[in-house]
Amino acid sequence: GKTPKAQPYISPRFGFNYDVSGDKTTQIRGGAGVFLGRVPFVWPGGMFLNNGTNTGEVSATALPDGGAIPFVPDPDNALDVTDFGRQASELVPSGRLEIFANDFRYPQVFRTSLAVDHEIGAGWIGTLEGQYTKTLNNIVVTNYNRKPASTFLDGPDTRPVFVSSDVIDSRYSAIHWVGNTSDGYSFDVTGRLQKQFGDHWYASFSYTYGDAFAVNDGTSSQLNSLWRFVENVDTANDPGMARSDFSLGSRVLALVSYRKEFLNNLATTFSLYYAGESGRPFSYSIGNSSRLVNEGGRNSSLFFIPESASDLVFTDYDGLTPAQQASQLETFINNNDYLSSHRGEYADRNGDRTPFESILDLKIAQELFGNVAGRRQKVEVTLDIFNLTNLLNKDWGRRYLIPSDDRGDVGRFAVVRFERFQDAANGDYTPVYTFRNGDITDQSDLFNTELNDIGTYSSRWQIQFGVRYTF
Repeated sequence: GKTPKAQPYISPRFGFNYDVSGDKTTQIRGGAGVFLGRVPFVWPGGMFLNNGTNTGEVSATALPDGGAIPFVPDPDNALDVTDFGRQASELVPSGRLEIFANDFRYPQVFRTSLAVDHEIGAGWIGTLEGQYTKTLNNIVVTNYNRKPASTFLDGPDTRPVFVSSDVIDSRYSAIHWVGNTSDGYSFDVTGRLQKQFGDHWYASFSYTYGDAFAVNDGTSSQLNSLWRFVENVDTANDPGMARSDFSLGSRVLALVSYRKEFLNNLATTFSLYYAGESGRPFSYSIGNSSRLVNEGGRNSSLFFIPESASDLVFTDYDGLTPAQQASQLETFINNNDYLSSHRGEYADRNGDRTPFESILDLKIAQELFGNVAGRRQKVEVTLDIFNLTNLLNKDWGRRYLIPSDDRGDVGRFAVVRFERFQDAANGDYTPVYTFRNGDITDQSDLFNTELNDIGTYSSRWQIQFGVRYTF
């Protein structure tokens, strides 16, 4: 019945810029400090909505007599709890219960950076910069309505399996405790060269490599989703620290710009931008895994990569025999760089990436400037061509989506789909799968099925016109 205590936050920071020789040919700059963020306020809102009393829940797949649940479109005569053999008084408490740690704190990180800028001659300026960030407080969600798993899978994959007896309080579908973790960090290193060539040309080139690791990236608005959709092996209550959804990888940036003034009041600028960057990280998982481990995470269980696909058990699917599906899976693994190099292991969360992306953008700006009433005035008309690469060739400039699994969840790709246990009634928890990706025979096929076509971060070229008045 209580919300978390108010917490004091102190964010000390310092920075410096040191001119080594006094002539600005070499400068060392850097800083360190604590930075505070906010949580989306929909998260603590769960304390008031999902409190075990406001919302009652009935979960059923049939009526008490075994009949199918009818669809009743009339809201005045809709089904109620008595149709399922329950009384309204039984529904309180029920549903989800969401509680926050009394000492819950907003996200905090410690961040430090150090850089050197040096004029290396002939007008070239070189920069080397590094940045490191350490998590101090980040969100973590635990379902306290779980006992330790009492059963494990049979076969090469021996992960825990949760059964109905592993629930502590059957009245609640989940009891989510929201607290903090200090596990997590990120880093990046950048090298850069830039030069102004006379009055007209400018060029710069940079390369950055970075990585990031977290327990929970906090990418959903619902606390239940923050818990159940973090890819894991043993349990969603302990997913461990892994590569973050926001891992950078490699990034190459280049800019060439030419600006020419003429007729005293006009100037034209042409700028060509190149961005090359590693694809986004994603995970290989098991489809329908909510039924496999009974944790409600849908397809969040990470795939166990067998030494041989025949080590897994399959059932008939779409006219394919188990042996044919095992052969297709073997081909799929052999033609996948990540999976083939991790046989006999569980796939890592965000262990693979979509392909490297290379994009060119073009900007043309026409300026009209002058002094009016003693002040400088400027009108600028701009033309931007985003993904000029795709305009030049329809097969260039591709932005890759993370492959969607069989339920459309992005961020993970379901390699196989769980169908049933071999004989759970007699204690045989060997999983039986189907392989539904037989049309993917080459690694490139995995990524070419879906391309990003949304907004300016798109595989499709776009043109934008703009007008800006500066005074």
